[in-house]
Amino acid sequence: MESETEEAVRGATPELAEQRPELLVNWQEEIENSTVANNRPNSRIKIFRETYKGIPYEIHVLYQKEREKMEEYDHGMWATLEQPEEMEKLYEAIGDFLESAGAYIRGDDFCFADTAHSWNEGQNINDRIQEMRTIAHDDIDTLYHYLDYAGRIFEGVRSIMSVLSKGDLNV
Repeated sequence: MESETEEAVRGATPELAEQRPELLVNWQEEIENSTVANNRPNSRIKIFRETYKGIPYEIHVLYQKEREKMEEYDHGMWATLEQPEEMEKLYEAIGDFLESAGAYIRGDDFCFADTAHSWNEGQNINDRIQEMRTIAHDDIDTLYHYLDYAGRIFEGVRSIMSVLSKGDLNV
């Protein structure tokens, strides 16, 4: 029985390819052409730089020959969700904001997770990439939700401060 991803690859349209570029990648060819072929034990064989609601993130596909037979990996491959290096300070501030607001983030940090776990057993690399994309979108949606909430709180505080500063209290 085909997975949803395998079915999607078979019927890939240009629109789907734009949303899920990993579906058009020949992963065996990527492994063979990567630095893994030059005896590097651990290699990022592909990086997808994507943006959702104005927030950039990266999905890295990693390969390690020693992990080819391990069930938690897809032929030695797994995917990670990573923060773009140039956004490090912003992402740290976002993480601090979300933590202080009590927000729940599924990965280790804002837009940071991986698929090297027992619960990813049986997933092919395209499904793992999609899982990282979903986590990124969820994290970014959570950020915007809490920013909206914080903005409404700020407006309420500003209104209270305005009344207090004018001394318009009928006590």
